[in-house]
Amino acid sequence: MAGGLDPDGCGVPRTVVPLAHGQGLLMPAEYGGWYGVKVATVAPGNPVRGLRRINATYLLHDSATLMPVALLDGVALTALRTPAVSVAACLERLRAL
Repeated sequence: MAGGLDPDGCGVPRTVVPLAHGQGLLMPAEYGGWYGVKVATVAPGNPVRGLRRINATYLLHDSATLMPVALLDGVALTALRTPAVSVAACLERLRAL
């Protein structure tokens, strides 16, 4: 399970794209019957404009057909994933005791 919690464990490297006003991040992954890519941007100047510093979308595809099946708000997805991964890691360690 720990390997599944490692974002670098999918075998596909993240790509960082330097941009004039921040960074673009491409985070592809394939698992089971699914392929997805999270596209995020980091814009350090956004908070003074009243905007989020980090924005993201996640595009999920069926691995067999490569057809898109869902477009998700990447910021909301990360807000759910981060605590879920922490809980999963804690549960695994507790079960090992």
